[in-house]
Amino acid sequence: MTDHSWEFRKEDSSVPWDGLNEMEGLDYGPFGDTFHRVLHIADWDETSTTANSNARSTAIHEIGHNWNQNEGNPFWNDFVAQNRQSKADNDYARSYGKTNKYEDWATCWEAYFGYHTTEYPATPSSVLNQKLAIVDQFFAHV
Repeated sequence: MTDHSWEFRKEDSSVPWDGLNEMEGLDYGPFGDTFHRVLHIADWDETSTTANSNARSTAIHEIGHNWNQNEGNPFWNDFVAQNRQSKADNDYARSYGKTNKYEDWATCWEAYFGYHTTEYPATPSSVLNQKLAIVDQFFAHV
């Protein structure tokens, strides 16, 4: 049996990040794995439409990190293949995606859900479109 739980925590605004995803209590037992993930979101001005949108985008990004691994995600290898083909700026939903394949996956989740920053390319490449199609296939099967 696999047992997973998630918790969201709104943190003090002085933290040096917008969002943080950490795993607590990982245990590989005889019947599966158990873990508890804590998704930390830095405090924001809830009266601001922009800040609320940014907080939602950050939450989606951090949730995306829960599926950016080969185990349990049959679409990961296809995504990594597209990530390896990424060379141009318009191959990424956000420049932060250039950091590594995990951030590329999570920033594609943001774009998939309509959170396009000013960095989102005016003309997405075929590589970025394929990445977003893989995310779409992932959601069609979960």
